[in-house]
Amino acid sequence: MKKSGKTVRFKYISSLILMIFLLAVVTLHAMLLQSLPVYAQAESISDSVLRLRVIANSNQKEDQELKLSVKSRLCQSLKPLLDTCASKEEAVARVQENMDWIQQEADNILHELTGSSRTKCTVQLTGSLFPIRTYGNLTFPPGCYDTLLVTLGEGKGENWWCVLYPTLCFTDETTASFSEDAETKLQKSLSEADFSALNEGVTFQLKIAEVFEDLYYTFFSD
Repeated sequence: MKKSGKTVRFKYISSLILMIFLLAVVTLHAMLLQSLPVYAQAESISDSVLRLRVIANSNQKEDQELKLSVKSRLCQSLKPLLDTCASKEEAVARVQENMDWIQQEADNILHELTGSSRTKCTVQLTGSLFPIRTYGNLTFPPGCYDTLLVTLGEGKGENWWCVLYPTLCFTDETTASFSEDAETKLQKSLSEADFSALNEGVTFQLKIAEVFEDLYYTFFSD
């Protein structure tokens, strides 16, 4: 059965509209990265923060549960390594020096959790775009942060994000707040203006940014 000319034209126009919409999202996202002060502020704050990003193999329930189990186990393994770090630079240096061990640890955790060596993961230290995230009374602006990136399997599932240094990942995740020691370390390493901005909560500009961040990560996140 042949498709009518109207049906073909409708699908073509629909596809064109979607392409234009996605292009607009990318363009606006790039403009926001350069224009809104919250994005510029992220660059400043990132100098004092090391983050963790774990990407699940897929969005199937078992893969998402595995992602959460891996991040919990890995955070506990990393705790002794990063607990005594006095700065973000020291934390990054320790991660770099121990990348082989971290990769092996992630592989061992996966093997123990799945009972199989077929599921693979990759661990790398890289820059990564983060959306807006609020931890307790601190709201981190969206932007590019130095990141320990753990990709499980094909890495086509939803992300899990946190702050690896200072040690947010090791606090009670039901409240998702910094320990007093971690917040003190962060405050000492940031300018007064940057730390105050983290405490101000989600401003109007952050709300604007959040809309486009949600759109961007819906269509373009790894």
